Amino acid sequence: MLAELSVENLALIDRLNLCLAPGFDVLTGETGAGKSLIVGAIGALLGDKVDLAVMGRGELPLRIEGIFQLDGERNAKLESLLSNHGLDGDEGGLLILSREVKPGGRSVARINQRAVPLSLLKAVGHLLVDIHSQAEHFSLLDPEQHLDLLDAYAGLGALCSEMAAKYAELSFVERELSKLEREERLMRRDRELLNFQVEEIEAANLKPGEEEELQKQRAILLNREKLSEFCESAYQILYGAEAGSVFDLMQRVKDELKGIAALEGDFKDSVETVENAIYNIEDLSRALHSYAQTLEYEPKYLEEVEQRLNSISHLKRKYGNSISEILAFARDAKAKLSGMGAEDEEREQLRKKFSQLQLDTGYVANKLSAARCEAGIRLVEAIKRELAELNMSEVDFAVSAKQRESDDGLPLPDGKSYVFNPTGIDVVEFLVSTNKGEVLKPLAKIASGGETSRFMLALSCALQARSPVSTLIFDEIDIGIGGRSGDIVGKKLAMLARSHQVLCITHLPQIACLADAHYKVSKEVEDGCTHIGVQRLDKAEDRAMEITDMLGKVELSPEAVAVV
Repeated sequence: MLAELSVENLALIDRLNLCLAPGFDVLTGETGAGKSLIVGAIGALLGDKVDLAVMGRGELPLRIEGIFQLDGERNAKLESLLSNHGLDGDEGGLLILSREVKPGGRSVARINQRAVPLSLLKAVGHLLVDIHSQAEHFSLLDPEQHLDLLDAYAGLGALCSEMAAKYAELSFVERELSKLEREERLMRRDRELLNFQVEEIEAANLKPGEEEELQKQRAILLNREKLSEFCESAYQILYGAEAGSVFDLMQRVKDELKGIAALEGDFKDSVETVENAIYNIEDLSRALHSYAQTLEYEPKYLEEVEQRLNSISHLKRKYGNSISEILAFARDAKAKLSGMGAEDEEREQLRKKFSQLQLDTGYVANKLSAARCEAGIRLVEAIKRELAELNMSEVDFAVSAKQRESDDGLPLPDGKSYVFNPTGIDVVEFLVSTNKGEVLKPLAKIASGGETSRFMLALSCALQARSPVSTLIFDEIDIGIGGRSGDIVGKKLAMLARSHQVLCITHLPQIACLADAHYKVSKEVEDGCTHIGVQRLDKAEDRAMEITDMLGKVELSPEAVAVV
């Protein structure tokens, strides 16, 4: 509830401090006394645009401050909003809103003495106060609030919480699944690349040491002619010459050594050494001859060697500096491929979980939607009863609950898929027709004035304690109604005040006499300047006098005064 309102430098209000009571408060006074100016100050406090023309005298800024006593049970949503912005109230449950507007138009908003954006001040204000006047109809005219109001009326808090929890879980799993599917696309590319790399390496059928052997073969093939010449020359020197070959000379040396050994036995070993050398020369000669035979010109074989070396060089550029590194790369790639199977299984499990969550969430959304449809019927009946009691039976009211199909929406048991959010699949809006025969229109488009305020009163009475807003302000609710209707409106306001703080600006004594607290607004002239003042009428005599003035100076009996 709004416990205290302070206003400085607003039009004819120099300084005003108004302490309000819980229950039913009324503001009365002559036409033009400034009653609606006080409502305007509250609207400005809650984020309304301030007309600089109503700024007070001089260059002083406009300052408005409101102290609210919070009701923890009713203001759960408000407290959540404040907590999310680090603006928890004090231990006493007090919340202080303030706004300062400089003459140039610059505005500063504060919550609990901390500067905040005006948008946050408005959001908080929507959860604290509803103002029903020609200018303002806060939450009840905001279609975004209608769903909350219907859910509160139907007592669907637990089901709404379940829906929000399911939505959060489904959204989390969907994000995780999307992340894994993005990774899967990347992994698919990785898998394809790894498979290609492994297949390319395995197709090459590389052998350790193969490159060195091929390089050796290549060198031999490129130098075949020189090698052949060297072999032939060496063979001829060692063995092939017709006379004077090393073999022939060594034979002669052996014969000479045998003659020496026959005379001198110590040379027998020398003969044996020369014989071994002759055998080695003969073996070497044969080897040179055989090797020379292999050095025939084979261009096709050279081409094969070159191609093989080029293939190995190509693989080295991609996978390593040697055949051993290339083979190691292939082993690592195979290990990575085998590890990808576990991630495929995780994705599949998450897909199954997502599908089941969709079914579960669809079941809750369908149940919630059905409950809202049923509650909408009951709310329409309740509001029509209230309207009838307010002599507004010609006013029609309906609750529109629509769903929008979408191929990628939430599947429901009916086989269709719908757009959804944490509140479910329904878009709820209150519709009204204020004149018989007119089509139903959104609540925000109905005509302003007392008739609208009375409609809002009917709506508020039907919702009663279900509404999250604790303070209701009715301005001009008595326009165009007489005494009997005024008595009914007054009783409705008094009944509504059992669950809300109700502040009503009225010219009807039938309404004023039912108030728990009565405030008189008047203009006062001081030092040649007009100021607006507010006096709380606590004494029965003062209230009786104000009621008398409202009746047109009718003299009240002591018994009537006692009733007032």
